[in-house]
Amino acid sequence: MSKQASVIITDNCWGADYYKERKIPYNSPFIGLFIPGPAYLLMLQDFDAALATPLRFIKQSRYRDESPHYPIAELLDGIEIHFLHYKSEKEATEKWARRCARLQQALTNNATLLLKMCDGSGATDDEIMEFHQLPFVKQHHNISFSQIKLNHPNNIQSKRKGHQLNGIKLFRRKHFYFDFKHWESTGEVRPSLWSWLKPLSQKI
Repeated sequence: MSKQASVIITDNCWGADYYKERKIPYNSPFIGLFIPGPAYLLMLQDFDAALATPLRFIKQSRYRDESPHYPIAELLDGIEIHFLHYKSEKEATEKWARRCARLQQALTNNATLLLKMCDGSGATDDEIMEFHQLPFVKQHHNISFSQIKLNHPNNIQSKRKGHQLNGIKLFRRKHFYFDFKHWESTGEVRPSLWSWLKPLSQKI
């Protein structure tokens, strides 16, 4: 690749295919996991300090009642990382550390940061609006998805059969909602050609 890959910061699995399509290593630790809305906002309020903190594994989430079948770790106080697609704490620790190191190298090389939030992991509309107001988020390319269109130019209404798509499906259908390449290069969220095809977009 002639152009350096961007770094995707997300609250769920959205964006994993970005790296798979380019056949490059993940330069972001936010792969195969999700972060509850309040925890995600806490992390973005002090991003550097959060990522410099070692993972501390916990048995029960403060944001969810059910007992997890996957590892959960905390950064600082209240920043929960739910390693949904990881089999063990050891796997989560090793991959998190390796990918955090790649992220730091990408930042050293002035890589573009792409920040995303959606209501697929339980985030509220108010939390999504708060996301767009955070100084760290405003410094970088950002986008959000919600079942109801919110009053922000970088928010996109997206749902399927009354529910939000999961992160993987939402990313794979991105071209039905916005021009990803334009957003990646400029930070501006604008409609894609496909998004104008209303009958088709309503089916996805």
